[in-house]
Amino acid sequence: MKYVLGVDFGTLSARAVLLRVSDGAQVATAASGYGAYDVALPGGLTLRPRSCCAVPAEYRRALEEAVKETLRLANVAKEDVCGVAVDSTSMTVVPLTEDGAPVCEKPGFERVQDAYIKVWKSHSAEEEAQRIEAVAKETGEPFLRVCGHRVSSEWLYPKALETLHHAPAVYAAARYLLDCADWVNYLLTGKIARSVNSLGIKTFRRHDTGLPSAEFWRKVDENFADVNGKLDGRIALWGEKIGELTEEAARWLGLCPGIAVASGSLDGHSPLAALGMNRDGDLLLSIGTSNVQALLSDTYSEMPGICSMGVDTMVPGFSCYDAGQAACGDMLAWYMDNMLPEKEAREAREKGVSPHTLLSERAFAVPPDAQGLVVLDWFNGNRCPYARADLKARMDGLTLWTRPEHIYRAMVEATGFGSREIIENMEANGCAVRRIVACGGIAVKNPQLVQCYADIFGREIYVSALQNAAANGAGVLAATAAGAYPTLAQAMDAMSTKEFRAYTPNPDNKPAYDALFARYQRLCRETMEDAE
Repeated sequence: MKYVLGVDFGTLSARAVLLRVSDGAQVATAASGYGAYDVALPGGLTLRPRSCCAVPAEYRRALEEAVKETLRLANVAKEDVCGVAVDSTSMTVVPLTEDGAPVCEKPGFERVQDAYIKVWKSHSAEEEAQRIEAVAKETGEPFLRVCGHRVSSEWLYPKALETLHHAPAVYAAARYLLDCADWVNYLLTGKIARSVNSLGIKTFRRHDTGLPSAEFWRKVDENFADVNGKLDGRIALWGEKIGELTEEAARWLGLCPGIAVASGSLDGHSPLAALGMNRDGDLLLSIGTSNVQALLSDTYSEMPGICSMGVDTMVPGFSCYDAGQAACGDMLAWYMDNMLPEKEAREAREKGVSPHTLLSERAFAVPPDAQGLVVLDWFNGNRCPYARADLKARMDGLTLWTRPEHIYRAMVEATGFGSREIIENMEANGCAVRRIVACGGIAVKNPQLVQCYADIFGREIYVSALQNAAANGAGVLAATAAGAYPTLAQAMDAMSTKEFRAYTPNPDNKPAYDALFARYQRLCRETMEDAE
């Protein structure tokens, strides 16, 4: 019996799963946490506003703990593990020196913010993003047409330019700038390899022309012309073997050296492999800290209002479209942490349920628009369609009769409206959405939210009961890289989950949600006008 490891690096933890190669059954799983610091790093280094950083040593520790505990729980021989693959949040950018060490671990850089990992939701590079976008529009750069015609401060190049502006010594010391999954793969193999999934979705790489030219970057900043050299490395497709586990990494993780290591993946996309999504019009809706919409299509469209698109950047053989919302679960968590009255918190404790469960049950016990409240979900800026981290959220319709559950429901609805706007934009630009499959902890734990989304979309949504879909998807990629299956498609057919719960839209709710969606769109336009 053979097994593979998939490891998912989320915003706050690494989760490993061990899967049986023959059918994808999950044998064991374990997780280990790390920090995402937005005020100060553990040593006391104060961060710039809207920054979010992480410490490489914490990621390495979490990887070791999650893998070793998974193997202990599984009680299988390490010789039976034939492959490993990693997915991660993107762009979570790690600067490395020539010898492969994180810059922050080199003498003299311990107290420099830009030497640390920049987590995906670090939005402190907004000025740099707007500079890149402005120059690209002036010069008619073709890459702009495959990144939604916008530039986000979440992406690699703005973060790199921010490093140049704030810490030129760090920029100079950084021989490589790696997305998190590619960095972890370097730890495993000792080789620099770039996943086309990351490079083609969040790094302005066109499948036909490659990365933006050095001449373009010189126009952005005369000292930035060498940035493409920091993105050196082999480019690998999904499920492609990029190397083998080194002796050192094998000792560190308790595995055998020489097992296959697959190319990395974005955490919002790897569930496609675990959920068997490989057909035209398949849209993955990952509901978590943020929301991700990933679409596979036979149609090529350089559409506006998305994060990016590319060819073969997810499941090979498709044009692949990536979009998302910068806040979902963390927006609801913010409300619980900062705004929930003690009365409701105490009631939840007494009933032995989470505050989310308490408010969801109350909020969705009545028809939509019972309170006339609409929320704009830009609590962490806007990722799609505007790619502006400086945009702010709004609430419209508050009264003395507004209760906590009304606000909670309106916030949930806002995330649904934002997703609907993204889906309708994809279809308006020629890419049909034929099937929606949702995953993520929120999708599994909060059925009221998923039903709300189905009603807002007016479409059926399928939810897998599969836990850790991202890590499971990475496991399918690992099996492909290990040669357990000739193709990724065959691995997906054998190892993906077949069990889904269908949420059917309630037609009685459509008129109310259409009216609320129109108000949401109006609030979007008004907020954008105020921001200009």
